[in-house]
Amino acid sequence: NVVVVDLLPGGFEPVLEKNSTSAPQDGLIRHERREDRGIFFVNTGPQPRTFTYKVRAATRGRFVLPSAVAEAMYEPATNARLGGGYVVIE
Repeated sequence: NVVVVDLLPGGFEPVLEKNSTSAPQDGLIRHERREDRGIFFVNTGPQPRTFTYKVRAATRGRFVLPSAVAEAMYEPATNARLGGGYVVIE
């Protein structure tokens, strides 16, 4: 099992849907939305997977796009970082 933490860049906020009817995502055990991040608890497998959630642009500007972090839940020495950069909201 792996936990993936996706930090939101400044200028964005999560969209909290009360009665979400989103389709199930293969391998997703649980998803938590926080004020500044999305946290995905997933089962790993041999194939790449994509997990999605909605965010809203809240403020104009140029913001740092933090990298996403993945870590094996029971073996934290097994981990990875991906992405990073900048995002512009006009």
